Amino acid sequence: MGAIALLDLSSAFDTVDYLVLLDVLQSRFGVTGPVLAWFNSYLTDRAQTIQVGGQSSSITTLSCEVPQGSVALGPKMFIAYIEDIDDIFACHALQRHSYADDTQTYVSALPSQVQSICGCSTVSPMSPAGAGHDDCN
Repeated sequence: MGAIALLDLSSAFDTVDYLVLLDVLQSRFGVTGPVLAWFNSYLTDRAQTIQVGGQSSSITTLSCEVPQGSVALGPKMFIAYIEDIDDIFACHALQRHSYADDTQTYVSALPSQVQSICGCSTVSPMSPAGAGHDDCN
């Protein structure tokens, strides 16, 4: 029997803290020197304003958010940012596949093991784990 959970982090790219990302790039991936300086320059001192019907909002300085339109680099920066999530899945013996803010986690198990995996006493086939069961909160 297999179980899969699909995770989509809402507005995930908007939650990336620049200082944390820069630290992750340096400490976990060994990015230093001019390359780290380039990332710092790319991510910091960014601002935004919104314009609607000829009216503009005041300028707001950003401290989070992977820059919009960074199709190739943005997803890679986000993956680097959450790279240590592997440790969480591994400690629970779960497999995962991720692209940017979408993650699929899955596990194969015997039907008798499903209870301990999802924390439920009953699980219906082809339904979300515990959907409609009172003991799955």
